[in-house]
Amino acid sequence: MGDFKFTIDVTYNQIDLSQADVPMKQIADKIAVEAQRNIRTQTTPEGHTFQALAQSTIRKKKRLNQPLKALIAKGIMYRAIHAYRVNKGVYAVGVIPRGVPQRDLLALIHQEVGAGETRVTRPFLGISKKIEEYAYHRMERWIKERFEKASIKRFSIKLT
Repeated sequence: MGDFKFTIDVTYNQIDLSQADVPMKQIADKIAVEAQRNIRTQTTPEGHTFQALAQSTIRKKKRLNQPLKALIAKGIMYRAIHAYRVNKGVYAVGVIPRGVPQRDLLALIHQEVGAGETRVTRPFLGISKKIEEYAYHRMERWIKERFEKASIKRFSIKLT
C-alpha cells in the first residue's frame, strides 16, 4: 500500500470587521434623533414621563412666551444634540457647547445632576430597548455582509 497525501489550497478575501464607520454612524444618528424625540414627547429613554414643571417655571415660561415643556425654551439645546465621530469606527452622541449658558452643561445638569432646589432630573439621552435592538440587528446585518463579501476566490486539491 502506498502513502498518499491531500493538499488543499484555499484562497479567500480577508474578513475586515474594523471598517464599521457606516453602521456605527447610523446607530449614533438614531440615538441623537431619539434624544430629540424624548424632549418633544417629554419622556426618558425608558419611556417614563418627565416630572411636571414647577408652577413657578410655568409662570416664567408663560411670561417669556416659551413652550410649556421641560428642556425647551428657545430650542438651542434641542438643536445642539448631535452624533459625532471620535475615531475610526467610534461615535458618540452629545450636546454641542453653544449658547449662554452652554447647552452641553445644561444638558448634563438636566440629565444627571438635577435642576432646581429639588434636583429634578429629566434624562433624555440614552439608549432605549428599541435602539438597542436596532443597533444589534444593524451590526449583525453588517457583519453578515462582510462575510458574504469574503467569498472563496480559488480552491484547488492536489493529490500526491
